Amino acid sequence: MTIIVGYNPQDQALTPNRVYSADFPFSERSSIEVYELIDGLRYLVPVNDYTLEVFGDTRYSIYDNARITFSRVHSLGTTAVRIERNTLIDQTVDFPKVSPFIGRMVEYTLDKATLICQEIAERKCLVNVTTPITQTKNFTGYFGFNAADINAAVAKLYAIMLEIDQTGEDCSERPDET
Repeated sequence: MTIIVGYNPQDQALTPNRVYSADFPFSERSSIEVYELIDGLRYLVPVNDYTLEVFGDTRYSIYDNARITFSRVHSLGTTAVRIERNTLIDQTVDFPKVSPFIGRMVEYTLDKATLICQEIAERKCLVNVTTPITQTKNFTGYFGFNAADINAAVAKLYAIMLEIDQTGEDCSERPDET
């Protein structure tokens, strides 16, 4: 898998059958968050109140999209459903110390870091990233990959994070300093 599309949280109009979609890649089922929008505020929907079907090639650890089906009626006053991605920032891959790296492990690690960069850029204010927040190198082919490919992918991630850091502002409101 590679990450070739950007990320934006999705606000979706209410549907009679209470079925919604997450049309963005994600790394784990737990990274999908579902909210009901009421009076301009978002309220997290407990995972027991909906089912999540994931779609994508099962050989990879990054899913293409998902379908969310509510098992209950919407809360009173709900005007829309918001689907977000919140990828856990952790190291989930242990690279072997003695044997060769597995291409899928390398690609998953780079894909997940790309997803996290997309989310950070979306959550900060005034971010101006000129480098596309994508990961287009494929490390899962039948042929080996070389260190230059890994270096290029890591250098791109570094450039993206540097741009986010240099241009992004914290969006949270701060009390007036007096």
